[in-house]
Amino acid sequence: MLAADPKLMELAYGRAVFDAYGAYAADPASIAVMLETAVADMQARAGRFAGRQRDYLVSSGDPFTVVLVDEVAFLTAYQPDRKLRERIMNALATLTTQGRASATRWWLRCRTRARTYWPSGTCSPTGSPCAWTSPGRSIWYSATGPGTAAPAAS
Repeated sequence: MLAADPKLMELAYGRAVFDAYGAYAADPASIAVMLETAVADMQARAGRFAGRQRDYLVSSGDPFTVVLVDEVAFLTAYQPDRKLRERIMNALATLTTQGRASATRWWLRCRTRARTYWPSGTCSPTGSPCAWTSPGRSIWYSATGPGTAAPAAS
């Protein structure tokens, strides 16, 4: 389980779990490295599976991978370092389009409309558009579609 938490708030509560079973990163440079490592691991797994199997069985050698990214807009649209922003976007694009087949799932937390930080305006590898309930609400989007909207902050 990998967690990207640039605000050091929401996912920090589970840091002990992330550190024990995966990784936790908070600064954008560390997040980029963590995501790029996840892509390399995912592609290596896909290479091992290619032509041999289509079904995935969880094992200690090939664990199910979960990638949580909080405040994805900060990392992809509002990140001032252009090269770092591009690295993060490339890693997320690869994870979201290729992860399903190699047992890599992702959840992205967004507060702003998708088109401001995701070029295609989608958050799902199936092309399902992000749906917004109202301004001021955030929502987690996953490899299986949108989650439940969180109440607006007061």
